[in-house]
Amino acid sequence: QLKDANQQGGGPFVYIPNTMDAMDQNKLNSGAYIVDTKQDAKGNTTRSLGLINESYLGKEILVDSPERITGKTVKQVYRQVDKEKIKPLLAIEANKQAAGLLSDVRSASAWYNEVYAKGKNDFCTPLDLSTSEGKQRFQDAYLQYMVDTIPDKQAVMTPDNNIATVTDVEPKLTKGKTGTSVTGKISAADKKQNQLDQNVLSLIKSKKGSVRGVGGNVLKIIDGHWRAVDKNDAQIAGTEGISNPRELALYIGASRSLINE
Repeated sequence: QLKDANQQGGGPFVYIPNTMDAMDQNKLNSGAYIVDTKQDAKGNTTRSLGLINESYLGKEILVDSPERITGKTVKQVYRQVDKEKIKPLLAIEANKQAAGLLSDVRSASAWYNEVYAKGKNDFCTPLDLSTSEGKQRFQDAYLQYMVDTIPDKQAVMTPDNNIATVTDVEPKLTKGKTGTSVTGKISAADKKQNQLDQNVLSLIKSKKGSVRGVGGNVLKIIDGHWRAVDKNDAQIAGTEGISNPRELALYIGASRSLINE
């Protein structure tokens, strides 16, 4: 009815297409994401975007975040998302979708101006998109907008589905080449230790899953009892009389400070 009232595209109304479903479908099929599947009430299988695959994640970054209960600032662990590596996976289908939108250059230019270029001091007309250069400009914009909807970073999750955190280590002062003092960074070993400690605390809280530490040793619950076992699932010698999971955690490499925490 709107199309008729619009006099077959020549009237005052311009349709701005909603492209998000099509873009999400492209991401689902790209291989860049872990796809979550489940059955709906009618027994149909539904798919939704899960986490971005490991292959498309970069270096770890620490983000300050205040804890809700204590109000203290902790550092949450994220990894950068390599969007440029994902971009080629989306390009073929994105170009097909853009070509479909260009069948109606009025709607395509409306999408470009109101969605992609809004606030960018950029503008195009239906006449612009009627040229080969304009069509390429639109395709490039459509793909870039799809890539821009991907988050810049992704949280590192603990076994109990919380964002991993690290203890804020006081930086040390080291001597630079010129003799001046520079602030040191948290070492990779410290970050790894902090992550193991946080995973142990999360396991103790949730009592679900297990945590693997140094040498393949594992902390877990067996028949309702905490156990520290080796990589062959045999109980570690010397832990037979220990029931405190924080103390058992020492046998998989966790910090002794966990006992007093």
